[in-house]
Amino acid sequence: MLFKFPLLLFLRFVFVCLLICSVSALASPGSVVFNSFKDRSLALKESAQISRQFGIEARIEEARVNGLTYHRVLGPVMDQSSARELIRHARASGLGDVWVLSSKERPVVRMQRRAPEPKASVSAPVVELPTSEPQTAVAALSQESNAEQTMLARVVNAASLSSGQSGTMRIARVEDANIKIDGLVDEAIWSEIPPFDRMIVSEPDTLEKPTHKTKTRILYTDKGLYVAGEFEQPKGSLVERLSSRDEMINRDEMGVAIDSSGKGLYGNFFRLALGGSKIDGKISPERNLTSQWDGPWVGETAVTENGWSGEMFIPWSALSMPDGSEERQIAIAIFRRVAYMDELYTWPALPFSQPRFISAFAIVELEKVNPKQQWEIYPYVSATSDEISNEADGRGGIDVAWRPSSNLQ
Repeated sequence: MLFKFPLLLFLRFVFVCLLICSVSALASPGSVVFNSFKDRSLALKESAQISRQFGIEARIEEARVNGLTYHRVLGPVMDQSSARELIRHARASGLGDVWVLSSKERPVVRMQRRAPEPKASVSAPVVELPTSEPQTAVAALSQESNAEQTMLARVVNAASLSSGQSGTMRIARVEDANIKIDGLVDEAIWSEIPPFDRMIVSEPDTLEKPTHKTKTRILYTDKGLYVAGEFEQPKGSLVERLSSRDEMINRDEMGVAIDSSGKGLYGNFFRLALGGSKIDGKISPERNLTSQWDGPWVGETAVTENGWSGEMFIPWSALSMPDGSEERQIAIAIFRRVAYMDELYTWPALPFSQPRFISAFAIVELEKVNPKQQWEIYPYVSATSDEISNEADGRGGIDVAWRPSSNLQ
């Protein structure tokens, strides 16, 4: 009993200290963390986007985690109430994993879930921006930051992307899109485009909701069409089978079909398999497909933490398009094959049990797309060897393709 009273006093003292520390931590200022990147150039682009979107002076702070350097995009230092309000606005706009870093905390990086980790680090030195001076953060980036903001792609029709019915495919028109086709959907411009996820199971034609989620983003420039897909799927179920071009085998694939006439008269399909194999060809009404055509398009895939992803670029010069003015209509369908389930996801619904195919594609509006006269030269070399007669033969030449107008080749 002699030691009970002092022990109670000690426990009360500890409790009061903890309470004071907790209240102090809640009252301490902090900064909202929006994202973290290995690539500083991506952090600069994200910082410019955050500044414009929320009307704040975003900044970049360097953090070291497990020997690696990350570039964190933060807002200005503010009180906890203002920080919580900023977080609410950020989450309402689609940024899921934002959080508050107290000005008293040691820097710790939390990676945002909405985009895969950038693929390359930057060797350029980083200007460290202390949290105690947020008002000078953007100015410290000086001319380099301004240059990065100028290079940032701009979504011209951003207002229309956020409006309309949820089942309507909306395609972003972008100026100066700087996208590296490597299969990783990590460029800043992709985060500005709402993902589309309304595919249904067309094969077998159950027309049910798919087992796995598919996020598709499409944008276009005056040069061509960019397609990006993020495909959720257990890694152990991925089917990657490499082949020569136009081989039809069961494997995980993404694809897009384009009715460039806009009236169901003719079109092309482009399919990209996990691993990089390509299939392409022409479409005529209604479901007459031939792979006896190879277009000058590019595409790559990558395995991600949640499955796999892919990127495609299809130049307008690869398509036959009627002569048009400033505005035109085309029709699009998107595909995904899940090999281990032997299922084909499509949007819109394109089951084999219905007679319509190309005429059922979704109509989309384009602006300032008017391919002009072009010509192309394809050199070739071939060789044959007769092992029985011990004879060899070789030949070479060129094929010339001329397109005097957008609908004649």
